[in-house]
Amino acid sequence: MSEGLIWLISGGSGGHLFPAISFYKMIARSSLGKACLIVEDIPFIRNALAGFSIYEDAFFLPQVPSIRKDFRFFFRKGIEAFGIGKGLLDRLGRPRAAIVFGAPSTPWLILPFLFDKETKLYVQEQNVVMGDMNGVLCRFADRVFFGFTDRKFPGWIGEKSLFSSNMPFNIYKGMDCHMPDIWRNGDRFRLLVMGGSQGARAINEAILEMARDVKDEIAIVHITGARDWRRVREEYALLGIDALVLASFFPAYKLMEAADLVVARAGAMTLTDIALAGKAAVVVPYPFARGHQYRNAAFFEERDAVVVVCQEDKFWQRQLKSTILSLVDNESRRGELAYNAKGVIRWPGQERLLELIFED
Repeated sequence: MSEGLIWLISGGSGGHLFPAISFYKMIARSSLGKACLIVEDIPFIRNALAGFSIYEDAFFLPQVPSIRKDFRFFFRKGIEAFGIGKGLLDRLGRPRAAIVFGAPSTPWLILPFLFDKETKLYVQEQNVVMGDMNGVLCRFADRVFFGFTDRKFPGWIGEKSLFSSNMPFNIYKGMDCHMPDIWRNGDRFRLLVMGGSQGARAINEAILEMARDVKDEIAIVHITGARDWRRVREEYALLGIDALVLASFFPAYKLMEAADLVVARAGAMTLTDIALAGKAAVVVPYPFARGHQYRNAAFFEERDAVVVVCQEDKFWQRQLKSTILSLVDNESRRGELAYNAKGVIRWPGQERLLELIFED
């Protein structure tokens, strides 16, 4: 066994990656051991790691699809991931522990030591409800870390569970907020639009429709995702609207701090960032995420910390527009949402997590 070595295995979304980076930075700042970051090989992940200057320290896996989507491809790519895991074991030695963040590749990667009692297995669940892969892996786990305090996990997890938050403070420590030039004119309302780590075409369309009516009243910073960036930028230009259109921005939290209002999906890290920044937000849960974004959004909505617009409603685009414009004109309501968002999540001490990882 390689004493003090921790494998951090991340899936392909921001909700997987950013908690993994947080653990990586927490371990790196300690003198207790070394972390090995293992991530799925997709452009978003590579861009994010380059932005945090830890690209060279990462190992890349083939992206393994969900078993629900493609049974044969899941096994074919899974066997490839197993080979990579075996190669990492030979190269780095058996880890003291593995912390997994919900990637479909994870069971293949850790299979060589899954039943080895000397290697501890920890699961980090970033959502309010347990995801499919984490739901399987937590049966073998020594500990289950969770990102929200009032989790709705199976009762049998019991004493295994420990609140960790999604830990963005390790990533953002020492960072200043980012104030784009378009927001430096204090007379215009600052609206940040984002669709999660890889964009959201439906939200992009809805905001473009709204922008036709507001023109220069609102200064829009719009994170579109790489696939829709060029089209959205051209649409704003045709409308004569001076919006800042970005394919991506890491971390979006730096923009949130300077915004008056955030419009976004309801992924775990997006909501965590909203809470940490203490910002008023309108969230549109992704309707094809098997319900977990609706549960995340409901967790905040029950605490009056966000306004939720459901994409499955027939006139959701009209509702989104009216909700945004009503909040633009209601500073008091924005203040209530921001205050409540700030209080949704408590932040645990890092020392306790390090003790568990290295002393279990």
